[in-house]
Amino acid sequence: PQLWQSPDHPLWLLLDRQQLPVDFIQEEDVEAGLPAHYRAVFALGDCLTRQASAKLVEWVHAGGQLWLCPGAGLYDEYRRDNPAMTGLTGFRADALRVNKQFGNWGSLLGTPQPLTTVQPKDAAVPALPALFARQDFVTPGEVLATFADGKPALAKTPAGQGQVWQAGFMLGLAYGAGCNKQANDGYATVFPE
Repeated sequence: PQLWQSPDHPLWLLLDRQQLPVDFIQEEDVEAGLPAHYRAVFALGDCLTRQASAKLVEWVHAGGQLWLCPGAGLYDEYRRDNPAMTGLTGFRADALRVNKQFGNWGSLLGTPQPLTTVQPKDAAVPALPALFARQDFVTPGEVLATFADGKPALAKTPAGQGQVWQAGFMLGLAYGAGCNKQANDGYATVFPE
């Protein structure tokens, strides 16, 4: 179940443009052990069953690479706190801010005002807009990008043999915002490198 719409569908576009094959898996797949067949899992949505959460934590500790969008796995299937994911990520529900004006991906392609900007540590990568969602978090891991106020926006943290990649902003939306859709009556055809 997903109780707030995760607007980061452009994340798939970003991965696709990098020629990375993507499969869509559900909680039932995770509960059945399917992540064992994957090197990385990108988790979207704030609700994740406790059984799927436990399997993901086990998979990460065994060497998996887990990417978390803001709010991913904050709650269990009954919208209660999800201690397995909170223990793995450090994300807290009270630190998640979502712009309620977000309607769908089409609303992104208008002229949204960023909540803030994100500056990657790599000076060769341009600043990115943080659109519609921001989650503050504390990490013992390596900070790869910060919000304008200096707080972590993207980090990677070792977890057993694996790693957790935490994004406090919607990277896919930041990528999609750079397309040519605003000046194009049809489909977006040009995306930034």
